Amino acid sequence: MCFTTKHNQHAFKHFEDEINTQKHYVREQLKTLKSKLGQFNEKLSNRRKEITTFKESVDIISKDVKERGTKIKVGIDYIVDNVLAELSSLVAEEDRLFQHDCEHDDKSVKQIKQLIGEVEQQSENPSSGTLFELTGRLRTTLPLYDVTGTSVPTRPLSFETGQINTDQLKKMIGYVQTGSKNYSTPKYEKKEINNQHVRKLTTFQTSPNKSIFSICPIDNTYTWISRFGCRDLLRVNKKGNVTETVKLDFAPWSLALTNSGLLMTLQDHSPFIHKLSENRQVTIFADISPFKAWFISVSDTDEVIVSTGTTTILVLNMSGDKVRQISCGPAGKRIVCLTRGNVAITTGGTDFQKLNIVNKSGQIIHTWSGELDNGQTLPGTRQNSIARDEYDRVFVPDLGH
Repeated sequence: MCFTTKHNQHAFKHFEDEINTQKHYVREQLKTLKSKLGQFNEKLSNRRKEITTFKESVDIISKDVKERGTKIKVGIDYIVDNVLAELSSLVAEEDRLFQHDCEHDDKSVKQIKQLIGEVEQQSENPSSGTLFELTGRLRTTLPLYDVTGTSVPTRPLSFETGQINTDQLKKMIGYVQTGSKNYSTPKYEKKEINNQHVRKLTTFQTSPNKSIFSICPIDNTYTWISRFGCRDLLRVNKKGNVTETVKLDFAPWSLALTNSGLLMTLQDHSPFIHKLSENRQVTIFADISPFKAWFISVSDTDEVIVSTGTTTILVLNMSGDKVRQISCGPAGKRIVCLTRGNVAITTGGTDFQKLNIVNKSGQIIHTWSGELDNGQTLPGTRQNSIARDEYDRVFVPDLGH
């Protein structure tokens, strides 16, 4: 109580009152902690229910996929069995014709052999009567053996092999769609990106006269890099160190990775597309003459999309064969595959380029000419490369800005 007489300029409370205040605070915080504990438990419980429901859905889908696969296999077996049955039927028919053709000739062969034996035996020292009888028999018998009769020739047989249409099989099996069926377009939350959101992982520099032309990620650790005017391909790790250099007979330009190797176009705009396999063997993947291969991209359905510097875009399969071609409007250059078979491609001259979105039918479904969200329009853009993310958002670096 000395505070009230000697130190009355200080704020103070009675000890018993402060004890009660602290007890009240502890009780209130305990209620808050218990409430948060319940919320976390409920959140964890709901999340566990969600993952259980998700896995159950996956199991149902997996069962459906297997059933559809079984039905397709049964259908294939049915077709194969029909073809094999048809072949067996053809063999049976040919056996019947063979039996019909050969039955009469076999009988004639036996009779001729018998007649030859008799003639040889009786013609050594024949009497006049026997000789006249033998010659008369030959005159009447030989005309019966006519070997010029017609028979049904064997029909030529061939088998026309069908082509495996992977796209058609995928349509027959089905596909996995994430999200609600009511929303065909992936939804995302727009987020403004500035240098505070970007974290530099590493730096890789080349000499000024050997600028980087194309970057093709291999995985989370390595990437392939081609450089202007260089006949070597660099594999660089995420620390920025060159871990492998592949010497080539040409200067690679645009790069695209497939399951079987790395596809490369050439800086001299050759009609050839080369492939680098895992054992570092370089082969010609495709010859797209009379077109020249510019930029290249691989779709999620394993189609190889090639821009040609013209109004034509070529679509190849994984064997390098041309599947179809589509039009991109003006001359197309940089290219990147989107989902659903759509393609993003830059068009135009050096100082000003547009970005067209083209569907599988060659229809331009969207064009971007530099319009910005703030209502302004860029006076011109020069894109050295384009890319897309999982939501089909196209990223366009602009060399001029």
